[in-house]
Amino acid sequence: MISKSAASTKKDLITLLNYSEDQIERLMTLATDLKRKRLVDENAVFKNKTAVLIFEKPSLRTHISFETAIYELGGHPISIPSTMVQMGKRETVKDVAKNLERMVHCIIARTYLHETIVELATHSSVPVINALSDKHHPCQALAFALTLREHRPGAG
Repeated sequence: MISKSAASTKKDLITLLNYSEDQIERLMTLATDLKRKRLVDENAVFKNKTAVLIFEKPSLRTHISFETAIYELGGHPISIPSTMVQMGKRETVKDVAKNLERMVHCIIARTYLHETIVELATHSSVPVINALSDKHHPCQALAFALTLREHRPGAG
């Protein structure tokens, strides 16, 4: 079971509209630092942690980049086929969130409906990351900004 002590510091990534310019800048700095130090054991910020990936929409780059990042930061990614979960059909989104929060440290979801991501975050005590919804793709925006910063200094 996962400790609930982290719940008070929970920060979801649902949309960048919820983040200030300073918070986005800190995310970019952290991403740069983590990218540089990945695969170094003492920097394994996800060591002994597990993240679940639920992708209703098919994906190649997003799925593999999340799995690779979790692994390279010392964690264990678990991919669950959306046909197994069937959020909103076989189980309510709330039930999925409540069950997963007991077993993982992070939920990463790529859904058809943005409301599904919001509902997961509302009912989960562990962070929820939006890997794409019909309204927002915050990780793509951050990755694009990071690429600009790396390849065109001063542009991002």
